[in-house]
Amino acid sequence: MENKDIMNYDIVDVSTSAILMKDLICYAKTCSFQGTGSYLAELLSDYAFEEYEKVYTAILNHKVIGFAAIVKESCAENDSNSPWLDFLFVDEKYRNQHVGLAFISKICNYAKSIGFDFLYLCTLSHVDYYKKAGFDVLYTTNYYNGAKFEESMSIMKKPL
Repeated sequence: MENKDIMNYDIVDVSTSAILMKDLICYAKTCSFQGTGSYLAELLSDYAFEEYEKVYTAILNHKVIGFAAIVKESCAENDSNSPWLDFLFVDEKYRNQHVGLAFISKICNYAKSIGFDFLYLCTLSHVDYYKKAGFDVLYTTNYYNGAKFEESMSIMKKPL
């Protein structure tokens, strides 16, 4: 019996294809991930990712359905840990189908393959989701993106 709920999507490094890069830039500019998608599109357009940093996209039927990145630095003030999971976004139509977990797994495997023992992330509101994915809260802070905010951000860590 065929299960129609199983999606056959691929998680792909966008640097492997100019077409994928262009498609992701267009998608990120207009997605619902507030200013973050636009910021990612800007970074991709400027080829701002360097060394081991990578941006991945989820592709389903030749269509972008999400993205995530591994980066060297975070928005947390004075935190020298590395690497960081960042820009994780899954289109609303494809949530609750483990696409986000597939991104986390892909990035964890990559980070481990290049010699890292931990992966870090910052989140304002998805602590429980990341705990289910194996992350633990290291600390919380109100200082991020160069300013002090009322809302606390959780800095989380996952062993690889």
